[in-house]
Amino acid sequence: ALHNCTNAPPGSCYLGHGGVDGNCPYAACTNDTIVAMCPESDTPPIGWHFNGLSGTSQAERCSLVACPAIAGKRYLSHAQDSASCELVRADCTNARLGEAYVDLDLAAINWDSSTSSPHALSCATVECSSECPTGKRLSGPGSCMCVDCPMPELGYYHAPSNVTGECAYARCNSPGIGEIAGVGHSVSPSECPMMPCYRPPGSTFSRPADCQAWAFCPNNLPPGRYYSEGELG
Repeated sequence: ALHNCTNAPPGSCYLGHGGVDGNCPYAACTNDTIVAMCPESDTPPIGWHFNGLSGTSQAERCSLVACPAIAGKRYLSHAQDSASCELVRADCTNARLGEAYVDLDLAAINWDSSTSSPHALSCATVECSSECPTGKRLSGPGSCMCVDCPMPELGYYHAPSNVTGECAYARCNSPGIGEIAGVGHSVSPSECPMMPCYRPPGSTFSRPADCQAWAFCPNNLPPGRYYSEGELG
């Protein structure tokens, strides 16, 4: 009759049989000793590891556990244990602009290494569901997050873009008399920031968008009157 060895102290793993005297060889349980006793046919696939010390029997210790699925990350090989999953993890690179990485539960997949691509399985993507508003663009491949476009140049505003992920600009409406174009964010040609020209008292402006195009008003005011802020024209 067969019997289970009982000579190993707690925290030990049996390394072999005990013949007929029940004195089975053993050593302290480590992931290395556990893996050494697991069948070669049970070698974990990419992104998996042995249950290891978490198991209470050799069968449980040799069972396979999936490393956590993280959006934008893929696994290059199997791990020794759960703590070493991050050591075999790398950034995904297959997403295009307008696509975002999503989590994929490796444990829910019926793994077949002969037909499945580990890179594709761990780098699942979805198309972004909406476009960025005017004045913003996608942060880059693999994300649907919108970020601010760079500040428009002087006299330009943020225009709608027909190219995904790119910022577009167009010329603002021309400044009026007594003002010049300013710098700032705007999504409308009629709402671009303008800077007022300095108006010397008793002066008038003669041309739009030109703070130097001014002249003094005639000095023929009626008695008891004076000039204050300059006139626009």
